Amino acid sequence: MDISFKIKESNSNFSLSNPLFLSKDVKMFEVDDETLLFHGQTRKYYKIGKIAKELISQLQTQQSTGEQLVKEISIRFDVKTEEITKNVNEFLKQMIEEGIICTNEGRFDRNKSVHSQRSNKALIKLIKMKNFDRYLSKLSSLLPTMSIKATAVFFILMSVISIVSIISVLRSNYVAPLSGIEFFYLLPWITLHLIGHELSHALVCKKLGGDVREIGFGLLYLVIPVAYVDLTDTYQLKSNKRAFIAVTDPVYDLTMAFISSLFVLYLDGFPKTIAVHFLLIQFMIFCFNCNLLLPSDLYKALENWFKVTNLRNHSLEYLKFTMMNKEKPAYLKGISGIKENFYLLYAILSLFYIASLIFIFVFYYFKIFFD
Repeated sequence: MDISFKIKESNSNFSLSNPLFLSKDVKMFEVDDETLLFHGQTRKYYKIGKIAKELISQLQTQQSTGEQLVKEISIRFDVKTEEITKNVNEFLKQMIEEGIICTNEGRFDRNKSVHSQRSNKALIKLIKMKNFDRYLSKLSSLLPTMSIKATAVFFILMSVISIVSIISVLRSNYVAPLSGIEFFYLLPWITLHLIGHELSHALVCKKLGGDVREIGFGLLYLVIPVAYVDLTDTYQLKSNKRAFIAVTDPVYDLTMAFISSLFVLYLDGFPKTIAVHFLLIQFMIFCFNCNLLLPSDLYKALENWFKVTNLRNHSLEYLKFTMMNKEKPAYLKGISGIKENFYLLYAILSLFYIASLIFIFVFYYFKIFFD
Protein backbone atom coordinates (compact mmCIF):
# COMPACT_ATOMS: atom_id res chain seq x y z
CA MET A 1 0.00 0.00 0.00
CA ASP A 2 1.31 3.41 -0.94
CA ILE A 3 0.78 6.21 1.57
CA SER A 4 0.84 9.58 -0.14
CA PHE A 5 1.75 12.55 1.98
CA LYS A 6 -1.35 14.32 0.76
CA ILE A 7 -4.37 12.14 1.53
CA LYS A 8 -8.09 12.18 1.89
CA GLU A 9 -9.69 13.98 4.80
CA SER A 10 -10.35 11.87 7.90
CA ASN A 11 -13.15 12.16 10.43
CA SER A 12 -10.82 11.53 13.34
CA ASN A 13 -10.90 13.87 16.36
CA PHE A 14 -7.11 13.83 16.46
CA SER A 15 -5.35 17.06 17.43
CA LEU A 16 -1.73 18.02 16.77
CA SER A 17 -1.30 18.60 20.50
CA ASN A 18 -1.87 14.87 21.20
CA PRO A 19 1.20 12.92 22.40
CA LEU A 20 2.24 10.35 19.76
CA PHE A 21 4.42 7.27 19.70
CA LEU A 22 5.25 4.58 17.15
CA SER A 23 3.55 1.20 17.56
CA LYS A 24 5.87 -1.59 18.75
CA ASP A 25 4.51 -3.79 15.93
CA VAL A 26 5.85 -1.44 13.25
CA LYS A 27 9.24 -1.75 11.58
CA MET A 28 10.76 0.70 9.11
CA PHE A 29 13.26 -0.57 6.56
CA GLU A 30 14.69 0.33 3.17
CA VAL A 31 14.74 -1.68 -0.04
CA ASP A 32 16.54 -0.31 -3.08
CA ASP A 33 16.43 3.32 -1.84
CA GLU A 34 12.72 3.04 -0.98
CA THR A 35 11.42 3.36 2.57
CA LEU A 36 8.76 0.96 3.77
CA LEU A 37 6.82 0.31 6.96
CA PHE A 38 5.63 -3.14 7.99
CA HIS A 39 2.84 -3.63 10.53
CA GLY A 40 3.31 -6.94 12.33
CA GLN A 41 -0.35 -7.37 13.35
CA THR A 42 -2.03 -6.58 10.05
CA ARG A 43 0.93 -7.81 7.95
CA LYS A 44 0.56 -4.74 5.75
CA TYR A 45 3.33 -2.83 4.00
CA TYR A 46 3.36 0.93 3.43
CA LYS A 47 5.64 2.69 0.96
CA ILE A 48 6.40 6.19 2.27
CA GLY A 49 8.17 9.29 1.00
CA LYS A 50 11.01 11.34 2.44
CA ILE A 51 8.85 13.58 4.65
CA ALA A 52 6.86 10.66 6.04
CA LYS A 53 10.17 8.89 6.68
CA GLU A 54 11.39 11.87 8.70
CA LEU A 55 8.17 11.87 10.77
CA ILE A 56 8.45 8.17 11.55
CA SER A 57 12.17 8.51 12.33
CA GLN A 58 11.38 11.23 14.88
CA LEU A 59 8.85 8.96 16.59
CA GLN A 60 11.30 6.06 16.61
CA THR A 61 13.64 8.00 18.86
CA GLN A 62 11.14 9.60 21.22
CA GLN A 63 7.49 10.32 21.94
CA SER A 64 6.39 13.60 20.41
CA THR A 65 3.34 15.73 19.60
CA GLY A 66 2.08 16.65 16.14
CA GLU A 67 3.01 20.28 16.79
CA GLN A 68 6.61 19.32 17.54
CA LEU A 69 6.73 17.20 14.39
CA VAL A 70 5.43 20.05 12.25
CA LYS A 71 8.14 22.33 13.63
CA GLU A 72 10.87 19.75 13.00
CA ILE A 73 9.67 19.11 9.43
CA SER A 74 9.41 22.80 8.56
CA ILE A 75 13.03 23.33 9.73
CA ARG A 76 14.35 20.13 8.17
CA PHE A 77 12.83 20.75 4.70
CA ASP A 78 12.85 24.56 4.79
CA VAL A 79 9.10 25.00 4.27
CA LYS A 80 6.61 27.29 5.95
CA THR A 81 4.80 25.91 8.99
CA GLU A 82 1.40 26.93 7.55
CA GLU A 83 2.12 25.04 4.32
CA ILE A 84 3.00 21.77 6.02
CA THR A 85 0.60 21.73 9.00
CA LYS A 86 -2.48 20.42 7.17
CA ASN A 87 -0.54 17.71 5.36
CA VAL A 88 1.17 16.49 8.54
CA ASN A 89 -2.16 16.54 10.39
CA GLU A 90 -3.91 14.40 7.76
CA PHE A 91 -0.97 12.02 7.42
CA LEU A 92 -0.86 11.44 11.19
CA LYS A 93 -4.62 10.80 11.26
CA GLN A 94 -4.22 8.15 8.58
CA MET A 95 -1.29 6.54 10.39
CA ILE A 96 -3.31 6.42 13.63
CA GLU A 97 -6.22 4.74 11.85
CA GLU A 98 -3.83 2.23 10.29
CA GLY A 99 -2.30 1.43 13.69
CA ILE A 100 1.16 2.68 12.72
CA ILE A 101 1.11 5.52 15.24
CA CYS A 102 -0.61 5.41 18.62
CA THR A 103 -1.80 8.11 21.02
CA ASN A 104 -2.14 8.05 24.80
CA GLU A 105 -5.90 8.02 24.29
CA GLY A 106 -5.92 4.42 23.15
CA ARG A 107 -3.93 1.68 21.49
CA PHE A 108 -4.49 0.05 18.15
CA ASP A 109 -7.43 -2.33 17.97
CA ARG A 110 -7.16 -4.56 14.92
CA ASN A 111 -10.87 -5.33 14.93
CA LYS A 112 -11.71 -1.62 14.67
CA SER A 113 -9.01 -0.65 12.19
CA VAL A 114 -9.66 0.59 8.69
CA HIS A 115 -8.31 -2.74 7.43
CA SER A 116 -11.29 -4.47 8.97
CA GLN A 117 -13.64 -1.80 7.64
CA ARG A 118 -12.26 -2.10 4.12
CA SER A 119 -11.45 -5.82 4.22
CA ASN A 120 -11.56 -6.22 0.45
CA LYS A 121 -15.24 -5.38 0.10
CA ALA A 122 -14.91 -5.71 -3.68
CA LEU A 123 -13.60 -9.29 -3.48
CA ILE A 124 -15.29 -12.19 -1.71
CA LYS A 125 -12.82 -15.06 -1.33
CA LEU A 126 -14.48 -18.43 -1.93
CA ILE A 127 -11.47 -20.77 -2.19
CA LYS A 128 -8.14 -19.99 -0.48
CA MET A 129 -4.97 -22.03 -0.89
CA LYS A 130 -1.92 -21.35 1.28
CA ASN A 131 0.16 -24.56 1.43
CA PHE A 132 1.37 -24.60 -2.16
CA ASP A 133 4.92 -23.26 -1.83
CA ARG A 134 6.65 -26.44 -2.94
CA TYR A 135 4.44 -26.70 -6.06
CA LEU A 136 5.17 -23.12 -7.04
CA SER A 137 8.88 -23.68 -6.43
CA LYS A 138 8.90 -26.70 -8.76
CA LEU A 139 6.97 -24.89 -11.48
CA SER A 140 9.04 -21.71 -11.20
CA SER A 141 12.24 -23.73 -11.53
CA LEU A 142 11.13 -24.56 -15.09
CA LEU A 143 11.31 -20.89 -16.05
CA PRO A 144 14.61 -19.92 -17.72
CA THR A 145 17.04 -17.83 -15.69
CA MET A 146 17.92 -14.61 -17.54
CA SER A 147 19.50 -11.30 -16.66
CA ILE A 148 17.33 -8.21 -16.14
CA LYS A 149 18.35 -6.78 -19.53
CA ALA A 150 17.75 -10.07 -21.36
CA THR A 151 14.35 -10.42 -19.72
CA ALA A 152 13.40 -6.85 -20.66
CA VAL A 153 14.45 -7.43 -24.30
CA PHE A 154 12.46 -10.70 -24.39
CA PHE A 155 9.36 -8.99 -22.95
CA ILE A 156 9.57 -6.13 -25.48
CA LEU A 157 10.16 -8.40 -28.51
CA MET A 158 7.38 -10.78 -27.48
CA SER A 159 5.01 -7.86 -26.95
CA VAL A 160 5.75 -6.27 -30.34
CA ILE A 161 5.42 -9.58 -32.24
CA SER A 162 2.18 -10.43 -30.42
CA ILE A 163 0.56 -7.00 -30.93
CA VAL A 164 1.37 -6.98 -34.68
CA SER A 165 0.04 -10.53 -35.08
CA ILE A 166 -3.13 -9.91 -33.03
CA ILE A 167 -4.09 -6.66 -34.80
CA SER A 168 -3.41 -8.25 -38.19
CA VAL A 169 -5.66 -11.24 -37.42
CA LEU A 170 -8.46 -9.12 -35.94
CA ARG A 171 -8.44 -6.77 -38.94
CA SER A 172 -8.82 -9.67 -41.37
CA ASN A 173 -11.58 -11.44 -39.41
CA TYR A 174 -15.04 -9.97 -38.82
CA VAL A 175 -16.10 -10.21 -35.17
CA ALA A 176 -19.86 -10.86 -35.14
CA PRO A 177 -22.00 -10.12 -32.05
CA LEU A 178 -21.60 -12.82 -29.41
CA SER A 179 -24.54 -15.23 -29.04
CA GLY A 180 -25.56 -17.12 -25.88
CA ILE A 181 -24.24 -20.48 -27.03
CA GLU A 182 -20.91 -18.94 -28.06
CA PHE A 183 -20.55 -17.33 -24.65
CA PHE A 184 -21.22 -20.74 -23.05
CA TYR A 185 -18.32 -22.23 -25.01
CA LEU A 186 -16.09 -19.24 -24.28
CA LEU A 187 -16.61 -19.20 -20.50
CA PRO A 188 -14.26 -22.11 -19.59
CA TRP A 189 -11.53 -20.66 -21.84
CA ILE A 190 -11.86 -17.23 -20.24
CA THR A 191 -11.71 -18.85 -16.79
CA LEU A 192 -8.53 -20.75 -17.71
CA HIS A 193 -6.98 -17.57 -19.08
CA LEU A 194 -7.68 -15.66 -15.86
CA ILE A 195 -6.28 -18.49 -13.73
CA GLY A 196 -3.11 -18.51 -15.85
CA HIS A 197 -3.04 -14.73 -15.61
CA GLU A 198 -2.72 -14.83 -11.81
CA LEU A 199 -0.54 -17.94 -11.80
CA SER A 200 2.01 -16.15 -13.99
CA HIS A 201 2.33 -13.49 -11.26
CA ALA A 202 2.93 -16.17 -8.64
CA LEU A 203 5.49 -18.12 -10.69
CA VAL A 204 7.60 -15.08 -11.62
CA CYS A 205 7.39 -13.85 -8.02
CA LYS A 206 8.71 -17.20 -6.78
CA LYS A 207 11.40 -17.25 -9.48
CA LEU A 208 12.66 -13.83 -8.34
CA GLY A 209 12.83 -14.87 -4.69
CA GLY A 210 9.51 -13.51 -3.42
CA ASP A 211 6.89 -15.15 -1.24
CA VAL A 212 3.27 -15.80 -2.22
CA ARG A 213 0.92 -15.58 0.75
CA GLU A 214 -2.23 -16.92 -0.83
CA ILE A 215 -3.83 -17.89 -4.11
CA GLY A 216 -7.44 -18.70 -4.75
CA PHE A 217 -10.80 -17.95 -6.35
CA GLY A 218 -13.51 -15.46 -5.49
CA LEU A 219 -16.26 -13.15 -6.64
CA LEU A 220 -15.49 -9.57 -7.61
CA TYR A 221 -18.36 -7.20 -6.82
CA LEU A 222 -20.47 -10.28 -5.90
CA VAL A 223 -20.92 -11.47 -9.50
CA ILE A 224 -17.62 -11.62 -11.43
CA PRO A 225 -15.68 -14.90 -10.91
CA VAL A 226 -11.93 -14.20 -10.62
CA ALA A 227 -8.71 -15.85 -9.59
CA TYR A 228 -6.48 -13.84 -7.25
CA VAL A 229 -2.99 -13.99 -5.76
CA ASP A 230 -1.69 -12.21 -2.66
CA LEU A 231 1.80 -10.85 -3.39
CA THR A 232 2.00 -8.44 -0.46
CA ASP A 233 5.43 -9.68 0.63
CA THR A 234 6.99 -8.67 -2.69
CA TYR A 235 7.59 -5.28 -1.04
CA GLN A 236 10.69 -6.93 0.39
CA LEU A 237 12.09 -7.35 -3.13
CA LYS A 238 13.97 -4.71 -5.09
CA SER A 239 11.86 -2.34 -7.16
CA ASN A 240 13.02 -3.69 -10.54
CA LYS A 241 11.94 -7.21 -9.52
CA ARG A 242 8.55 -5.90 -8.41
CA ALA A 243 8.25 -4.17 -11.79
CA PHE A 244 8.90 -7.43 -13.64
CA ILE A 245 6.35 -9.27 -11.49
CA ALA A 246 3.74 -6.61 -12.33
CA VAL A 247 4.47 -6.52 -16.06
CA THR A 248 4.31 -10.33 -16.31
CA ASP A 249 0.53 -10.28 -16.71
CA PRO A 250 0.32 -7.99 -19.76
CA VAL A 251 3.05 -10.09 -21.41
CA TYR A 252 1.13 -13.26 -20.49
CA ASP A 253 -2.07 -11.79 -21.98
CA LEU A 254 -0.26 -10.94 -25.21
CA THR A 255 1.46 -14.34 -25.42
CA MET A 256 -1.83 -16.23 -24.97
CA ALA A 257 -3.54 -13.91 -27.47
CA PHE A 258 -0.72 -14.60 -29.95
CA ILE A 259 -1.34 -18.34 -29.58
CA SER A 260 -5.08 -17.74 -30.08
CA SER A 261 -4.32 -15.78 -33.27
CA LEU A 262 -2.53 -18.86 -34.65
CA PHE A 263 -5.63 -20.96 -33.95
CA VAL A 264 -7.74 -18.38 -35.80
CA LEU A 265 -5.53 -18.77 -38.86
CA TYR A 266 -5.84 -22.57 -38.97
CA LEU A 267 -9.44 -23.15 -37.84
CA ASP A 268 -12.68 -22.91 -39.78
CA GLY A 269 -16.38 -22.66 -39.04
CA PHE A 270 -17.72 -22.49 -35.48
CA PRO A 271 -14.34 -23.22 -33.76
CA LYS A 272 -12.85 -20.28 -35.64
CA THR A 273 -15.69 -18.01 -34.49
CA ILE A 274 -14.99 -19.00 -30.87
CA ALA A 275 -11.25 -18.44 -31.36
CA VAL A 276 -11.81 -14.95 -32.84
CA HIS A 277 -14.03 -13.91 -29.92
CA PHE A 278 -11.55 -15.36 -27.43
CA LEU A 279 -8.70 -13.47 -29.11
CA LEU A 280 -10.67 -10.22 -28.90
CA ILE A 281 -11.44 -10.78 -25.19
CA GLN A 282 -7.78 -11.54 -24.46
CA PHE A 283 -6.73 -8.35 -26.24
CA MET A 284 -9.31 -6.35 -24.25
CA ILE A 285 -7.94 -7.82 -21.00
CA PHE A 286 -4.45 -6.79 -22.10
CA CYS A 287 -5.61 -3.22 -22.85
CA PHE A 288 -7.33 -3.01 -19.46
CA ASN A 289 -4.14 -4.17 -17.73
CA CYS A 290 -2.23 -1.41 -19.53
CA ASN A 291 -4.59 1.45 -18.59
CA LEU A 292 -2.25 3.88 -16.85
CA LEU A 293 -5.10 5.87 -15.27
CA LEU A 294 -6.09 2.83 -13.20
CA PRO A 295 -3.94 0.84 -10.72
CA SER A 296 -3.29 -1.66 -13.50
CA ASP A 297 -0.35 -4.04 -13.81
CA LEU A 298 1.51 -1.69 -16.17
CA TYR A 299 0.82 1.25 -13.83
CA LYS A 300 2.34 -0.71 -10.91
CA ALA A 301 5.29 -1.75 -13.07
CA LEU A 302 6.07 1.89 -13.90
CA GLU A 303 5.72 2.97 -10.25
CA ASN A 304 8.18 0.30 -9.17
CA TRP A 305 10.62 0.78 -12.06
CA PHE A 306 10.88 4.54 -11.53
CA LYS A 307 10.59 4.22 -7.72
CA VAL A 308 7.68 6.62 -7.32
CA THR A 309 4.61 6.56 -5.11
CA ASN A 310 1.11 7.78 -5.95
CA LEU A 311 2.20 8.33 -9.55
CA ARG A 312 -1.07 9.64 -10.96
CA ASN A 313 -1.77 12.32 -8.32
CA HIS A 314 1.83 13.45 -7.97
CA SER A 315 2.32 13.70 -11.75
CA LEU A 316 -0.78 15.84 -12.29
CA GLU A 317 0.14 18.02 -9.31
CA TYR A 318 3.69 18.44 -10.60
CA LEU A 319 2.38 19.50 -14.02
CA LYS A 320 -0.08 21.95 -12.44
CA PHE A 321 2.52 23.67 -10.25
CA THR A 322 5.01 23.75 -13.15
CA MET A 323 2.55 25.36 -15.57
CA MET A 324 1.32 27.87 -12.97
CA ASN A 325 4.93 28.63 -12.00
CA LYS A 326 4.07 28.17 -8.32
CA GLU A 327 6.21 26.82 -5.51
CA LYS A 328 5.83 23.05 -5.34
CA PRO A 329 4.77 21.23 -2.14
CA ALA A 330 7.53 19.78 0.02
CA TYR A 331 6.92 16.21 -1.21
CA LEU A 332 7.52 17.31 -4.84
CA LYS A 333 10.72 19.23 -4.17
CA GLY A 334 14.22 17.96 -4.84
CA ILE A 335 13.25 15.12 -7.19
CA SER A 336 15.75 13.91 -9.79
CA GLY A 337 15.73 15.04 -13.42
CA ILE A 338 14.66 11.60 -14.68
CA LYS A 339 11.75 11.45 -12.26
CA GLU A 340 10.79 15.04 -13.09
CA ASN A 341 10.62 14.23 -16.82
CA PHE A 342 8.71 11.05 -16.09
CA TYR A 343 6.12 12.94 -14.01
CA LEU A 344 5.62 15.50 -16.78
CA LEU A 345 5.41 12.88 -19.54
CA TYR A 346 2.93 10.76 -17.60
CA ALA A 347 0.74 13.78 -16.77
CA ILE A 348 0.70 15.02 -20.38
CA LEU A 349 -0.09 11.56 -21.80
CA SER A 350 -2.82 11.08 -19.18
CA LEU A 351 -4.50 14.35 -20.16
CA PHE A 352 -4.17 13.41 -23.84
CA TYR A 353 -5.74 10.01 -23.11
CA ILE A 354 -8.68 11.59 -21.27
CA ALA A 355 -9.16 14.15 -24.07
CA SER A 356 -9.12 11.34 -26.66
CA LEU A 357 -11.81 9.40 -24.78
CA ILE A 358 -13.99 12.52 -24.57
CA PHE A 359 -13.49 13.20 -28.29
CA ILE A 360 -14.38 9.61 -29.25
CA PHE A 361 -17.49 9.69 -27.05
CA VAL A 362 -18.68 13.03 -28.49
CA PHE A 363 -17.88 11.95 -32.06
CA TYR A 364 -19.89 8.72 -31.85
CA TYR A 365 -22.69 10.43 -29.95
CA PHE A 366 -23.24 12.90 -32.79
CA LYS A 367 -22.69 10.20 -35.40
CA ILE A 368 -25.37 7.95 -33.87
CA PHE A 369 -28.00 10.55 -32.99
CA PHE A 370 -27.53 13.27 -35.62
CA ASP A 371 -26.48 11.47 -38.82
